[in-house]
Amino acid sequence: MAQTALETEALDILGGARAVRAAAEGFSVELGDLHWVSIIRHGLPAKSFEATAEAYALPQAELAKALGLVVRTLQRRLAKRDRLTPEESERNIRAARALAKANSVLGRENGRGWLREPSRALGGAIPLSLLDTADGFTGVMDELGRIEHGVFS
Repeated sequence: MAQTALETEALDILGGARAVRAAAEGFSVELGDLHWVSIIRHGLPAKSFEATAEAYALPQAELAKALGLVVRTLQRRLAKRDRLTPEESERNIRAARALAKANSVLGRENGRGWLREPSRALGGAIPLSLLDTADGFTGVMDELGRIEHGVFS
C-alpha cells in the first residue's frame, strides 16, 4: 500500500518512518487507517512523543496535559528509552495526524496555531485538547476537512 502525503507527514512528526520502523524490531510499518492500529498496538518509541511536542512547538508537559497523559510517566519512559503504551501511542499518533492535516490545509504555522486556539466550530474548545478521545479526534479532522473544502461551520 502506498503512503499518502498526510501519512508521511504524520510519520515525520513522530520522528520519521525510519525511527518508527527501527523501534519496531522487524514489525512491518504500512500505513492507512487499519495499519495505524498495528503501530498503536505495538507501541511507539517514547522518543516519538518528544518529536511530536517539538513539531507543535510546545513543552512536553503541555502536550501531555492536552492529551490527558501523565507527564512523569512519559519522562520515565523517555529516560529508560521504553515504548509508549498503546493508549499513549494512540494519543501521540492522533496529535501527529491532526497536525499533519492542519499543516496540509492551513500551512505549517497556521495549522499548528489553529490546533492551539479555541475554535467556534468546535464549541469553543481548543482542537488539541480534543485529541485525547476518538470522538474528539474525529471532530477535529472533520472540521479540518470542512475548512479544506470551504464549508465553514
